[in-house]
Amino acid sequence: MLTRLALSFVFVLTFFATQSVWDAPAQSLDDAAAARELPAHFEAHRIYVHPVTAEGDTLRLYTDTGGGGPFLLDATVEHLGLPIVDTVTVEQGRPAPRAKLPDLRTIPTVREDRAYVFPANAMFEHYGDGLLGQSWFADRIWTFDYAAETLRLHPSAWGLAFDPGHTVPLGFKTDSTGARVNSFPSVEATIDGETYAFLFDTGAELVLTDSARAVLGGPKAQGTSFIVASIFDRWRREHPDWRVIEGAQRIGRPPRSIDVPIIEVPAVTIAGHTVGPVWFTKRPDANFHAYMSSMMDRRVEGALGGSLFQYFAITVDYPGARAVFERRRR
Repeated sequence: MLTRLALSFVFVLTFFATQSVWDAPAQSLDDAAAARELPAHFEAHRIYVHPVTAEGDTLRLYTDTGGGGPFLLDATVEHLGLPIVDTVTVEQGRPAPRAKLPDLRTIPTVREDRAYVFPANAMFEHYGDGLLGQSWFADRIWTFDYAAETLRLHPSAWGLAFDPGHTVPLGFKTDSTGARVNSFPSVEATIDGETYAFLFDTGAELVLTDSARAVLGGPKAQGTSFIVASIFDRWRREHPDWRVIEGAQRIGRPPRSIDVPIIEVPAVTIAGHTVGPVWFTKRPDANFHAYMSSMMDRRVEGALGGSLFQYFAITVDYPGARAVFERRRR
């Protein structure tokens, strides 16, 4: 999911082009072995892909199962010489230009023919040239292997192992006919004896302040997980021994900027595995209860991202609405 540094940009999640079904090859016994490894790299438990345009330009695109888009940064649009094809009105009456999306090779088809154009400012400085979101992942079968740092696409589920003990259902919002409205997956996990629903969010990102980075080390932008403020505050109250870093992220610009904390949860249980520790970043209840939940099949209490997924190889079967988690040594 986008970092949600300002609610004025949440429209990134709200506009989706009509999704088409991917033309997958016919199933065969070799399908499990025919997985396609994408040109991708992992940075602090976040995933980028590197498509090549027909003209030979290599792009660096952030991938985000909890994000909208697609979008490109204005500097990338200018560099590629992409035409602006239209402008749409989004939340709060803001205009959003859209550029013709180039022919992107070496990655699966991007279904939309145009991308939103956003300014290359501090909010998007860690997104490379742009972002691919939920519509790019939809209807496909992926393996996110955080230990091997590979992203693979499977032609079908044929031959893949979905161990019942480690496979969980995914929820998707549907309309009155049962058709999916979008492809934001919900998934359950248990923390401190209580089971919550979350957004499955490979793009959940924490941009550290200098003081927090001095404690945690690593790059400034890191994969995280999110939890609503009411639960964050309860965990903190009931577990004073759980580590908290104050002011781990600064949201917004002065004088309206606020500092938010993160909390280290010692153990999370998901798909029959218990792993930890896992860092969660505090977010206002409304971000998930009122906003994100409106696009999902149920109310979610936050998002699970790289701070949890780092322990696993996860195969996500969008057509089958399921995911299998395999524990990996880091």
